[in-house]
Amino acid sequence: SPKVLSVDKKINLMDRFLYVVGEVARCTEKDNIEDILQGPNLRSLVEQLKPAAYSEAEKVFVEHFGKGTVFKEYHSLKRRPKEAIREVLNNMANGMKHFLGSEIETVGDLRNYCYYAAGAVGDFLTKLVYIEDEVNLDQEGARDLGMFLQLTNIIKNGREDYNAGRIYWPAEFFPRGMSQEFLVESQDESAKKARAESLEKMLRLAESCVPNSKEYIKSIPKTLIGYTVFCTVPFMTGVETLDLIRESGAERVFQGDNSAIKISRESLKYLLDLAEKTFGQKNRYSQPI
Repeated sequence: SPKVLSVDKKINLMDRFLYVVGEVARCTEKDNIEDILQGPNLRSLVEQLKPAAYSEAEKVFVEHFGKGTVFKEYHSLKRRPKEAIREVLNNMANGMKHFLGSEIETVGDLRNYCYYAAGAVGDFLTKLVYIEDEVNLDQEGARDLGMFLQLTNIIKNGREDYNAGRIYWPAEFFPRGMSQEFLVESQDESAKKARAESLEKMLRLAESCVPNSKEYIKSIPKTLIGYTVFCTVPFMTGVETLDLIRESGAERVFQGDNSAIKISRESLKYLLDLAEKTFGQKNRYSQPI
């Protein structure tokens, strides 16, 4: 079973990661990046991450991360994209450090968490589009798109996160005095009611990000087709996932029933084909883009 890392250990690992990023950022073309990739800082970081990998996917990620492929690509970038990446990584890491030491009590806490986990990525992508293509896109829309995708994942992975000891749903969505274990596990009618109500609140919160997310995608120039597809496919998938979750109901969602939280392969293929042909979607949230 994976090793559960303490808060202090997680913060230490994030600091180590940022240090390695800084080393690579300072590495000039004349320097040998292999000295960094084979050095003690990256090796130590990877060795401490290995026993904490929770899933097979995480284990594979850590293994490939340790080979330095990502850092080589990062090193090959021009100065401005490299600075933008380092800025967003520092921003996200500092936010994650805060939430490692505190619980998500309110909707405001959850919004802040989602910003650091995904909204900040929207900031970065918007800045990167300006750097590379001199196109100004709406930063707030980019943040809302990132938050929408993060909230959808939090709803979808609620049971998996609970089993791993992680709770991202705000405590204010649960009845006062009701423990998380009782809410998730109990078959009492009060627990079933609380599950249904908390799920509806989470769905509405995610759905509130949809209009700005859609407008952001619509604002991307036709010249940036690749970026349009990059944003559209996850958005469409997220919308369909929320539809499926609402239709499936709280009981199946809280049980972690895959058929209740993950759209089918056929549905995903349909969305991919639709995005490739028209970059649009028809559902209760939006008209074709």
